[in-house]
Amino acid sequence: MRSTQRAAFGLALALGVATVLAAAFSVTSVHAQTAAGVTAGTFTFSESGTLVGNQGITSIGLLKLDGKGNVTGNETIHTPSGTLQAVVTGTYQTAADGTGSMSLSLTLNDDNSTMVTNNYEFVTASAGKMIHAQRVDPGVVSSVTVEQQ
Repeated sequence: MRSTQRAAFGLALALGVATVLAAAFSVTSVHAQTAAGVTAGTFTFSESGTLVGNQGITSIGLLKLDGKGNVTGNETIHTPSGTLQAVVTGTYQTAADGTGSMSLSLTLNDDNSTMVTNNYEFVTASAGKMIHAQRVDPGVVSSVTVEQQ
């Protein structure tokens, strides 16, 4: 009987914690000028990190965030294999606490117009005018700083 009570209590506690976490981190689309969100505008960024096999990668570029969750821009990517240009499109979301996620689709200027998707988690700073992000794709470790122009 006691083990059944413990199991029921554990399940109730887990459900309660999950409900609180879901409410605390409910994600909504970003709106321009929100206190915890990302301000709409043009942002510069720099990314540096390592791909699978210890291949270093860096990139710089411009991103335009519309304040409604949409991203466009361009990027220059440097690897030991060479330099590529990319057109960037994507989406972003932020939670009330200033954390968020971003998914960017890159169309590379290689011979095949290769498309790559990069996923990030971030936190906003400076009233939404700065973003500190990390890449969350398997096989990639990178850090990104994004700042409004």
